[in-house]
Amino acid sequence: MGVQGLWKLLESTGRPINPETLEGKILAVDISIWLNQAIKGVRDRHGNSIHNAHLLTLFHRLCKLLFFRIRPVFVFDGEAPLLKRQTLAKRRQRKEGAASDSKKTTEKLLKTFLKRQVIKTALAGKSNDQFPSISDVRREEVDDIYALPSLQEEEKNSSEEEEEKNWQERMTQKQILQVTLLAQF
Repeated sequence: MGVQGLWKLLESTGRPINPETLEGKILAVDISIWLNQAIKGVRDRHGNSIHNAHLLTLFHRLCKLLFFRIRPVFVFDGEAPLLKRQTLAKRRQRKEGAASDSKKTTEKLLKTFLKRQVIKTALAGKSNDQFPSISDVRREEVDDIYALPSLQEEEKNSSEEEEEKNWQERMTQKQILQVTLLAQF
């Protein structure tokens, strides 16, 4: 965050100083920078964030300033300037867009998985061939990689007995599928 290019502008005039030279003086401290550094940068030996890192950092830095008899005045940001508000709005839009894309992708993957499970269950008794993986299925006419190919239609017999048998078989498979899906959730 902050003003882009500020450090390049200040680089020629800025110089490190020894804190002992500020004894008895008042020092303005941008508290938002300290808090951001504490939350983002303070980690334990294993790289995990430390509980109450912001409080610990503030305490240690404040003790250091007081040790050198420097009186800190903490400056809190006011309302963001117009340029920064525009930058924040752009960041928010990018973040919301990424979250939306992620949600859509997750939903497509879940739908594809469930469709594959249904197809596997439906084809379980009809073929001895192994069900192909998604990467093995080639669909030149479809751009969407999440779309499943349509099932090939079986030959239809005109006899009523054959239709009744097929209907019974489908109902049995439907019940098995419902039980399988309910068991997964």
